[in-house]
Amino acid sequence: MAIVLGRWELLAFITIAWQIGSPIEGLWHNTEHIARLYNVNDQRLCTRSVKVGPLVHLIYWGLDDHIDHHIYPTIPSRNLPKLHKLLRHDLPEPLSMINCWCEMFAIAKEKDVRQNNEFVAYK
Repeated sequence: MAIVLGRWELLAFITIAWQIGSPIEGLWHNTEHIARLYNVNDQRLCTRSVKVGPLVHLIYWGLDDHIDHHIYPTIPSRNLPKLHKLLRHDLPEPLSMINCWCEMFAIAKEKDVRQNNEFVAYK
């Protein structure tokens, strides 16, 4: 399309957006899933929700309530905040991005010492 229109801006926009967005999405996805249990049915143990500000909440389409999304994957993301209000008494408190990474590093450090132990952070 950029070649047909003779406009390089479209090609640059698509390329740059992907190069910027992909690492951010990877960071976000890893924050929600790394250092959580595998092969368990309780989604509160498999993933984590992240506490974010309103702008990031808007950009990420409300999927910062990630545990809710895993428990009820068919609920539209625009309704996840309403669902979270109903479920919050059964869910762990969402942590900030920094606190999530601190938790992940603490789990990694523990795994270095005791490889066979599983770390459960649900309170």
